[in-house]
Amino acid sequence: MSASSSQIGIPAPATATQAGATDPDGNLAPLLVDADGALITSAGGSGSNASVGPTGDPVPASATLVGGTDGTDLRGIKVDASGELQVDVLSSALPTGAATEATLGTLNGKVPSGLTVTSTRLLVDASGTTQPISGTVTAVQATGSNLHIVVDSGTITTVSTVTAVTTVSTVSAVTAITNALPTGSNVIGGVTQSGTWNVGTITTITNTVPTKEIIASTATLTNVASSATSVTVLASNANRLGAMIFNDSTQVLFLKFGATASSSSYTTALGPGAYYELPTAHIYSGIIDGIWVSANGNARVTELTA
Repeated sequence: MSASSSQIGIPAPATATQAGATDPDGNLAPLLVDADGALITSAGGSGSNASVGPTGDPVPASATLVGGTDGTDLRGIKVDASGELQVDVLSSALPTGAATEATLGTLNGKVPSGLTVTSTRLLVDASGTTQPISGTVTAVQATGSNLHIVVDSGTITTVSTVTAVTTVSTVSAVTAITNALPTGSNVIGGVTQSGTWNVGTITTITNTVPTKEIIASTATLTNVASSATSVTVLASNANRLGAMIFNDSTQVLFLKFGATASSSSYTTALGPGAYYELPTAHIYSGIIDGIWVSANGNARVTELTA
């Protein structure tokens, strides 16, 4: 084998043999190369290389194997079945675990509709700052004595200010409300009174307040002799629940709610044998005086108390 010949895959020879080819006239002519050793071809003439064509022309039907040196040996350039050049990346500038175009594409296919993966962040809405969340979210405050712990314990000991509470299913005990309830209607459930309560002015009671009627259980009977001058028929009594007066006389009796009755200053006049009962809607508890036209008979008085 000539010293200028070599096989593909082994180091290039140190010497070379000039190569030639037949020109269109049938004569032997040397192959032309440039200063870098690249083969010079010509697009003109019927004897041109069938695998070479001008830029912009259709791809030639034939091809020439292109090779290159790996620094020592001659190597053929690799392409895949589609004719695309294959490039092996021996080292990458990306850090370990960095996303590639392929992995970003895979991630973008898995995110929910409406979210977009870019090269630097996950876009969530038009503002790029809000992430919608569905399902159960648990929020725990950092401090030890927070509302979450106090409510979960079943007892609210003190709440200084509550702006609005729409629904509380169960509260075992509220020991103190330090600030006034807000203006308007505030509905509080059943309250059991214990000790002394100081209640300020109540301006409105919207519901019916149940009351118990006080029934008189004691009747005190007295007889007052008739007189032509004013006499006391009933003394003032704050515990009075009712009173009845019967004029047991043949003369007219003038009764007055107050002191010193006369025929011109009286509340009502009772004829002989007449009967009068104090109105029950508003029991008068003050003094009642009386005077007759002339002294004759008595006033039969009954006073009712609890």
